[in-house]
Amino acid sequence: MSDAGGAVVQEWTITDLQPSVDNAPGYPLAGRLWEASATVRAVSGTVTPVIPNFRATGKGQQSYPVLWQLASPAGISAATLQQGQSSSGKMYFDITGADPSAVIYGSPADTAQMMRCYMEAMAPMMSMQMPMADCPCCDGVCMCCADPS
Repeated sequence: MSDAGGAVVQEWTITDLQPSVDNAPGYPLAGRLWEASATVRAVSGTVTPVIPNFRATGKGQQSYPVLWQLASPAGISAATLQQGQSSSGKMYFDITGADPSAVIYGSPADTAQMMRCYMEAMAPMMSMQMPMADCPCCDGVCMCCADPS
């Protein structure tokens, strides 16, 4: 992801979307705590990780915003990174409905700028012979739903 001028670029890697066994200190969960491992790298320029725009999505395009305000020692830091530096930690989500199948960057009203699928949840869809028009994370336009042949 880059800023409007392209001078500041941050690169994200999101993996392991799964139910969490961690605590949510000081945060009153309405549902179940899920987590994803995240790494951000400052590719160019001085980067302040933009964490609040991440969300997990599930069946029926349910959207669960990242709990960026959750204070956890395992959580990813929003501290500024100098070019070449990276930071790793967990992102947390309060899941109040269907299990999520992907982590997406962007507001619910916008087109996702980045997506990471939860392959265990997506596995039944991966064996289909054609893209899904009702994909729970993207309406059939992502790599998760591409024709496997």
